[in-house]
Amino acid sequence: MQLEKLDPKKTALLTLDCQMGFFGIVPGAEAVIANAAKAVEFARKQAFQIIHVGLGFAAGHPEISEVESPFARVKQNNLFVKGTPSAEFHSAIARPGELVVHKQRVGAFSENELHLILRARGIANLVFFGITTSGIVLSTLRRAFVWITAASCSRTRVSTAMKKSIVCWSRKFFRRRQRW
Repeated sequence: MQLEKLDPKKTALLTLDCQMGFFGIVPGAEAVIANAAKAVEFARKQAFQIIHVGLGFAAGHPEISEVESPFARVKQNNLFVKGTPSAEFHSAIARPGELVVHKQRVGAFSENELHLILRARGIANLVFFGITTSGIVLSTLRRAFVWITAASCSRTRVSTAMKKSIVCWSRKFFRRRQRW
């Protein structure tokens, strides 16, 4: 199978949850950084739009419920408050001036402006990777697939490139073997 070449003007690389706060929480997270940095550098050379997506809360975490939240640990440990060290993206991956989108839930499209940014910039192809394949990567893939599927079912004309637009670099890309 031959892959189509991605048009740099219509392609974005999303780095997902590559934030300093995850390196103390997710076992083995540091192991992905070397290859992640290579992927980001490749995307820069291809002139892809780079977008870093990660957790970002207001001080006091008002976005997190007081009642049984999967994010209770984040709130209890005061993690991922915008502008704090835990919310910063790893320096091997992110550069100053690159676009950052904050989310308050698991997937990259959760309660934020990512979808609007992609549409406004004419992005039809997504390439992404993240620290947790079963979390942000899978959630983002599901939401992107729903977005693409909904677009291809609409009355407006959708290009073939749009219908084939999801490319997912997961832990498999980072040399971890897993079955799909």
